[in-house]
Amino acid sequence: MENNNETRDGTEEKDTQPEKEVFPVKKTSSMRTFFEKIELKKRAEQIKTKTTQWMHNKTGDTQKVKTKIKGYAKNIGVLLLTVLIIFLLFEIGFRIADNQPPAPKRNILIKHSMYNPFLIFGPSFSQADRQGTLEENRGFAIWNPQGFRLPDNIQYEPPPDEYRIFALGGSTTEDMANGKNVHWCGVAEDLLDETRVFGNKKPRCINAGSSGYTTAHSLVRLQFDLLNFKPQMITVMNVINDFTVSYFPIDPQTQRYNYGNKYFNPTFTEETNLRKLLFDKSKVLTKLEKKLKNIQTKLTAKKIPAKDGTIIYSNMRFTNESLPMLTRLYYNNLKSIVAVAKEHNITVVLMSEPMVFTDEKIAMLFGHENYNKDIFYPEKEKLQLDLELYNGIVQMVAEEEDVSFIDMYTFMGHDERYFVDAAHYTAEGSERFGYIYTEELRKIFAEEEKKQKEKAELYDPARIAQILGNLAQGKGIKQPV
Repeated sequence: MENNNETRDGTEEKDTQPEKEVFPVKKTSSMRTFFEKIELKKRAEQIKTKTTQWMHNKTGDTQKVKTKIKGYAKNIGVLLLTVLIIFLLFEIGFRIADNQPPAPKRNILIKHSMYNPFLIFGPSFSQADRQGTLEENRGFAIWNPQGFRLPDNIQYEPPPDEYRIFALGGSTTEDMANGKNVHWCGVAEDLLDETRVFGNKKPRCINAGSSGYTTAHSLVRLQFDLLNFKPQMITVMNVINDFTVSYFPIDPQTQRYNYGNKYFNPTFTEETNLRKLLFDKSKVLTKLEKKLKNIQTKLTAKKIPAKDGTIIYSNMRFTNESLPMLTRLYYNNLKSIVAVAKEHNITVVLMSEPMVFTDEKIAMLFGHENYNKDIFYPEKEKLQLDLELYNGIVQMVAEEEDVSFIDMYTFMGHDERYFVDAAHYTAEGSERFGYIYTEELRKIFAEEEKKQKEKAELYDPARIAQILGNLAQGKGIKQPV
């Protein structure tokens, strides 16, 4: 029998009865269960097969990932090794070019230095700095372990035929800026080579200057160090570092109003941290850091055109306000230096300090300092007045104490060709300074010899005996001619 059913699209579909099976089988519930189990088993096998295949594919993918990771790790390792080799090659190259081991830093971290005033800022120990380029072959500026600009140590007791002079001061006495291995103390010693004073003694000028030193540092070094070396004369030139102390702000917590304003200021000295302790010995990293700092400076600093067409970058800040000057402390320090020297029969020579005052030279001297973010400078006219004020104090102390005074501020003049920046000297400037210094010392030697001769005559045993005899006879004292 046909059964016409209407489909979803409206057409009629002929429904035909299935043909009867030839051998009809009655499907019981147990048979249905049997077939369902077979079906489930097939599905389980299929799932197992697919799972195995998925796991196999996954394992393959994992293996591929591991292989890629190993490849990446190998490439990274090769890259790091290459960088390390390049770094070492550059490090070796820089050191060969410098022809020296890495020099110890001046501001070296010394245990217990906070308890030792002599070690607060120096001096340099066993340091050698290349002068000029390798092609110029200017050699090295060498400091011995005692902190003097000499290749070898000196004995505490001077030889009988030596007249020992120590030059005290800051970086302008240390005299490193010209890069030609010329310092005025060394120039003076060469010029005095044939000179003999005080009974055929040869003058010897020993450079005891150190960068950053003030009268406070020189006083401490004289008292705790130089007296051991039996100096017969000291020359003292501490001016610029002293008057710039006044430009640093007073510590709001301690209300400190002394030289600690500058030398305990956290931005004055380089920060000591783990990075510096680990990497400061590296020439490559030091040069890289310097390069990055130069880039930062060029992006933020004021540009000042130089006469030679170059650009000088300066981060100085200026003020028109009057800054209180620590003149009383400076005066006291100079008086103390003279007092210590006189107590030990040391001839004292105080010196004014020369300087030039152009925007270019001032920027070259102060423009790069880290501490400029904490201080204000006076305009250059006031800066010159500050220097002249302190130079005047030097002359005043010399007159009060009846010690020799060399007016290097006047004698050197203000010719820019003698100055690398506003304060430090070119090689020509160091030569000129050394010549003037030598000529003035010759005058001082003559004056001191005259004083010693008069003193010897005054205390001559024969004369004293004559005086006593005259007194016994009621006669007056005959003065020496």
